[in-house]
Amino acid sequence: MKKKIIVIILGLGLAGFLVAFFIENQKVAQYEKSIVQLPEVNLLDYALDKDAFYNKGSIDCFLIFNSECGFCLDEIEDIVDNIEDFETVNFYLVSNESEEVLKEYKEDSEFLGLENFTIIKDKDELFYNFFKTTTIPSVYVYSNDGALIDYNQGFLPIYELKSMIGEY
Repeated sequence: MKKKIIVIILGLGLAGFLVAFFIENQKVAQYEKSIVQLPEVNLLDYALDKDAFYNKGSIDCFLIFNSECGFCLDEIEDIVDNIEDFETVNFYLVSNESEEVLKEYKEDSEFLGLENFTIIKDKDELFYNFFKTTTIPSVYVYSNDGALIDYNQGFLPIYELKSMIGEY
């Protein structure tokens, strides 16, 4: 009798796990479907410094960040240190921080003078809402036609970013 109860409990536990796993996979698939194509937006309208706006690469990499986030700053530093591997990439550093904070950050940044970096001031949280960002840093890589290549929420080691972009 005890064996029967244990088997029933294990069966119910396994069934519950499978249902939860299926639901989570459905949520991920639905999320990925919602970000598969960038919204039509003029990025220049959101650029912090319109004179320094750059859009000549073949890949658009949106890095959702905060100027006080250590992981964000580490990720940006890794990109700058490996910039020769990203010549075809437009980096858009997206933040909803105030314009004053972002200008100060830009003046103190390592990427100052690198033409393929543009700070995007997410003034109406268009990007945060589109990407449904809950974690910073987050990286979203798109082809020039706006099609999603890959994404990552949380810190992304440089070798993984190179792998995402490598074949394009």
